[in-house]
Amino acid sequence: MKEVGLGWVRMGLESGNQRVLNYMRKGTTVEQNYGAVEICHKLGLQVIVNYMLGLPTETKEEILDTLRMIQVTHPEQRSAAFYTPIPGTDMWEDCKRRGLFVSDDPTVLGTRSITDQPRLKGIDYAWVQTQMYGRLYRQRHGARKILNRQEMEPVRRVLNRVLPRIVH
Repeated sequence: MKEVGLGWVRMGLESGNQRVLNYMRKGTTVEQNYGAVEICHKLGLQVIVNYMLGLPTETKEEILDTLRMIQVTHPEQRSAAFYTPIPGTDMWEDCKRRGLFVSDDPTVLGTRSITDQPRLKGIDYAWVQTQMYGRLYRQRHGARKILNRQEMEPVRRVLNRVLPRIVH
């Protein structure tokens, strides 16, 4: 695949917990998720993974399973989303039956962005964000802090001159 120009693969792993994958009716196993990323890396492909947090009935331990999967598989990019119920789906009906909606107005649900307002009752969105950013993005933020130090000004100047040439 790489020989014909494929460099990246985006995959929707969604969860690192089998009960949650089954609830979503994803049709995959946690082992398949791990294996798919491993195969791509062995083929020299870079991987972008999508995952979803804050599903109905998802426990904190199940969320941690997903975050551990992301840490272990080392994807080159991660794309997180909070679960957003979609009207007309079985999961929407399940949320409705359980009384989980924060509002009867579907427009309140917003987008799948990890920073949007809560969608469902019983999900500790602040805890989820803290876990996600603390576990998965600490390295990126650490590098940014180093580059923002005053003594790194010469490095920033060089990067600002060189990177535009590389990108274009």
